[in-house]
Amino acid sequence: MRGEGIATTTTGYPTLNLDRRTLQGTLPKRGLWSCWASLHGKRYPATLIIGVPYQRKKRKHGKVEVHILGTVKVRAGTRVEVHLVDWIRALIPYTTVEALQKQIAKDLRTARHQLKLK
Repeated sequence: MRGEGIATTTTGYPTLNLDRRTLQGTLPKRGLWSCWASLHGKRYPATLIIGVPYQRKKRKHGKVEVHILGTVKVRAGTRVEVHLVDWIRALIPYTTVEALQKQIAKDLRTARHQLKLK
């Protein structure tokens, strides 16, 4: 599902926007999760965001987005399977892009640790 491009252009951390209508099962609690994302027949370390992005608090339903750790080219509409590993934190608003970028870097270190990566 094509998103608004905010994650890539604003934070430098691109995400894949998952279509909530195609998700199977019940979504876990809102927040940031470490996970494995499977696409193109391969498994990649990733993070999953469930909830309302900090810029879009007026949305009735939050987004579900996955960030692949590393570089992977993916087109909108690509089938992605996500396997949750552990909860990282709740989503909170940030007053500056720099503060958000600093928190994302910390979150990615946490995710790598939870996924038992170097």
